[in-house]
Amino acid sequence: PCDRPTGRAPSQIFVSSPVYIVPETVKAVTITSNIKDILKVGGEVKTPTITTEEASYVYTQPVWTYEWERKIGPGNSDADWEVYQKSTFEAGTYRYNIYVKIRNPEEFKLAGKDELTVKWDGAVCSTFQNSDMAAWVESGEYTISSAPADVKLVGAKAVSGGIQVTWQAADGAAQYRVYRKAEGATKWSIIAHTTGTSYVDKTAEAGVKYTYTVRGIAADGKTLSSGYDGNGVSAMIPKSTAPAIVKLTGAKEVNGGIQVTWQAADGAAQYRVYRKDAVNTGWTVLTSSATGTSFVDKTAVAGVTYTYTVRGIAKDGKTLSPSYDKVGVSAVIAPAKVVLVSAKADSAGILVTWQKAAGAHSYQVFRKTANTGWQRIAKNIHDTEWKDIDAVKGTKYFYTVRAVADDGTTRGAYDGTGKTATVTKNPTTPADVTLGKAVAGKSGITVTWSYAADARTYRVYRKAAGETKWTIVAKNAKGKSWTDKNVTKGVKYTYTVRGVNANGVLSSRYNGTGVSAIAK
Repeated sequence: PCDRPTGRAPSQIFVSSPVYIVPETVKAVTITSNIKDILKVGGEVKTPTITTEEASYVYTQPVWTYEWERKIGPGNSDADWEVYQKSTFEAGTYRYNIYVKIRNPEEFKLAGKDELTVKWDGAVCSTFQNSDMAAWVESGEYTISSAPADVKLVGAKAVSGGIQVTWQAADGAAQYRVYRKAEGATKWSIIAHTTGTSYVDKTAEAGVKYTYTVRGIAADGKTLSSGYDGNGVSAMIPKSTAPAIVKLTGAKEVNGGIQVTWQAADGAAQYRVYRKDAVNTGWTVLTSSATGTSFVDKTAVAGVTYTYTVRGIAKDGKTLSPSYDKVGVSAVIAPAKVVLVSAKADSAGILVTWQKAAGAHSYQVFRKTANTGWQRIAKNIHDTEWKDIDAVKGTKYFYTVRAVADDGTTRGAYDGTGKTATVTKNPTTPADVTLGKAVAGKSGITVTWSYAADARTYRVYRKAAGETKWTIVAKNAKGKSWTDKNVTKGVKYTYTVRGVNANGVLSSRYNGTGVSAIAK
């Protein structure tokens, strides 16, 4: 029975249940220690101070006779460790062992799947799920090393790109710490860690004297050589005199690009080459490492005129010639040879066609007969076809085409044989004209169309918004386009075109819809 009171009526009996303890959940044990402070080569072997954040329900105690262990093997099994029984620490890798136990297990329960995580100095070192809620816990591994020998400096000197410091290898040093101080400074500053026996200080400034010293670092990454050369070794990068202004000698097309040449400039160890063109109007650096007196620009594109200039660079790799040739020297890679397609005659002339040539800014058309040499009959053609409306009936003509670069003078090679055709028909009614588009620009509205068979010229018609009748605005337009300059800003105009033969006969039909644009 839970209770059996006396002296009361049955209706007044009070009954109490047994005591039930609800265990608190334990998730982790966090251990901190001063092991790092104790572990030193030559230091006394003693018990570290162990504390836990969960001291209210966890206690720890050393594992007697197995407190300190030193690693003797490459793995991490028990066979790779031995109990350390000396009174002072030697160089090596150590760990410490303790016993962790939950106080009053009936008051606590493990979180999750009866598993407890133990963290020691920030790292997880163990988990356990014993029925008695206790475990033997090992700390992480700690490696200590003997101090390396003091470093013997060899020297410091200015080299390309900075100041080079050198020293002899020091016994016991796995790496080295390099220190620097500028003239007038009293404190050493760490500037680098390296594994070799030299270091180039690339941050040294010209004209400043720097002093350097070095200390060895043991394999543990912490233990330094006990002493260092307090006098150090010193060097200074001399201030460079600016090279003379570079005198350019020319630029020309060569196999593989454009070659720029110049005269050697006093004080220049190397040269910086710049380029610009009509689109990219600012100077762009192509190279800063030209060592001779010429450079080939292999990125130049055919048909584009490039301008180049050059500045000298001093030995410090920074100091430039005080000025440069702002006009520069220019060159262009000739456009490719034009591949002709055909020359076809109708009653109104001969239509010459060709393929687009790499590097072509425009084209020039040439013509000859059996009794004449090549003569240019058209220039500034920005298309791949052109109609010769001046061809005389019955005469056999030869045609060829040359591509022109953006300088307007440099031309590509041409087909010396050419394409031939002869006008044999009398004027006949032109074919209907196929319209292109109408485009508004600053100078007016430009209307385009395709060549129509048997058309020598073209008649252009216009009507403004709201108008119903077509008005002739050009009676005999040549080629494939015409610009209407007599327009009013904001007004929409519609255009159509008819072909005209040599006798003035028009195409029988025309595009009634036309093409439209609003004047700007």
